[in-house]
Amino acid sequence: MDVTTRAAIEKAAAIKTIKGATARLDAGEYPVDVTVRIHGTIKKGEPYAQTIWPSVNLLAVLTRLLNVAGCVQRAAFEDAVRAVMAGEDDILADADGNPINLKAWTEETVKRLAEAGETICTGKTTAKLDVEVIGAEPYAVETDAEEYTLAK
Repeated sequence: MDVTTRAAIEKAAAIKTIKGATARLDAGEYPVDVTVRIHGTIKKGEPYAQTIWPSVNLLAVLTRLLNVAGCVQRAAFEDAVRAVMAGEDDILADADGNPINLKAWTEETVKRLAEAGETICTGKTTAKLDVEVIGAEPYAVETDAEEYTLAK
């Protein structure tokens, strides 16, 4: 069986109007002999990049960094948070004491973290399929057939 046929069967089995039929069966073992026809189209999208962001408490990270840097005074921490919230962009300094634009630095850091968390995902597969029952053996369990009929 080729991969396109297998994909069509997989997608047809996942169609909402078919799913849920097992919930209507009573406990037991049932013989099955059904012939179906699946027709329509399957479309596979191109692979795409997606950034996976971990859940991080940024305030906790900031607090930890300040603690490691020796800034453990509560007042200094609160002043730093107030300054950021007030939009003061030049509150960091590099190793030479030159001011660092906080907004630009943050944007660059976020960009680098996003690139590090980027992964390539397979393209999305969509299908427009009809499933038609060609024949079923007489021992099939009687159900409301219209409920499971698929429409385009």
